Amino acid sequence: MKPLNWIGIALMSLIPLTAVAQSDDGDKENAEEASAVEVKNTKMARYCNKKAVETAIDEGISEFRACYDELKASKPEASGEAHIHWKIFLNGDIKTPKVKESSLGSDDFKTCLVDVVKEWDFEMTGGGLCMVDVTLTFGK
Repeated sequence: MKPLNWIGIALMSLIPLTAVAQSDDGDKENAEEASAVEVKNTKMARYCNKKAVETAIDEGISEFRACYDELKASKPEASGEAHIHWKIFLNGDIKTPKVKESSLGSDDFKTCLVDVVKEWDFEMTGGGLCMVDVTLTFGK
């Protein structure tokens, strides 16, 4: 995966991201049928490129949503939060991503979220280890 484009994304983390389904003719369907995924909280410690991390999360929302949609296929009533933690090393590699807490309960769902984070690449950092904690909300 190529490094993410960081230009002009600084404010995106302030906008709640909610899916809106579209039909083939381009009209918006009822937003209630779409799966909502929002960033509730993001914390970074040590040597983090805040813009790069926020951009990765924002660009990963659709992939997190796909994990949630897969969960909802077997548990339509599923909604709740997931707290994900990972580290970014000096070379930009993601290390030890894990779901620290989730009220949604499914191991497959947790694995899917971790797999999304594992796919990200970051540019080299200029100081040291970056630790990231993100809480996502899933559902209406």
